[in-house]
Amino acid sequence: MEKSIYDDFYQLEEKHWWFVVRREIILDFIKKIINKKNKKEVRILDIGCGTGLMLEFLEKFGRITGLDNSAEAVEYSNKRGGNKVIVKGDISEWDSKDKFDLILALDVIEHIDDDEKALKKIYGLMEEDGIFLCTVPAFSFLWSGHDEVNHHKRRYARRELYQKLLSVGFKVEKISYFNTFLFPPVLAVRLIKRLRKSVESESDMKMPLLTINKVLLYIFSLERFFLSRLNFPFGVSILAIAKK
Repeated sequence: MEKSIYDDFYQLEEKHWWFVVRREIILDFIKKIINKKNKKEVRILDIGCGTGLMLEFLEKFGRITGLDNSAEAVEYSNKRGGNKVIVKGDISEWDSKDKFDLILALDVIEHIDDDEKALKKIYGLMEEDGIFLCTVPAFSFLWSGHDEVNHHKRRYARRELYQKLLSVGFKVEKISYFNTFLFPPVLAVRLIKRLRKSVESESDMKMPLLTINKVLLYIFSLERFFLSRLNFPFGVSILAIAKK
């Protein structure tokens, strides 16, 4: 990603509705995963850790390693401090003596040219009963300037991601679209831009007015209850949990 994107993310991650609710949804699932592990020390790898805010929330669950191929991301992650290890590297080429109980790739594999190679590497880095949790952007027809500026290679359909996880040996325990309640307005905005032939390369991640941010946060937050109980048939993103 562009350096300016990391600058924006560092400023936005704590309060922007999308970052806040996505983080809460992911942490809900992580708590359940950790409780099932029943281990004294859980080793967690966050691939594409970005500016490192998620690492701060993960520290209470175990021994944390953050991996990112961007020097800017590593710098920001270290800036946040805390008791964690930050490594600069590409997951497809990274060698580690450690095996991990939980590996996260939150909006990461869509950036990778050979996503199946990366998934194979992730599978090899896991303990025998390890869990992989990932999120990715959904539906190629939602492609926009946001994808361009973030250097995305693709957006996924649920079945595509499911098949790729199976192909490297994972057992998929949950896979669902999410950011579903806000899907209609997102789709409308992107279709309007396309009709106007306006696919300018700019990120969607801008801080809205306080009131709008609160409303969007509330609407997106409603999905937390449902996601733990069912799978949504469509959405702006996909969440998958897979076991080795």
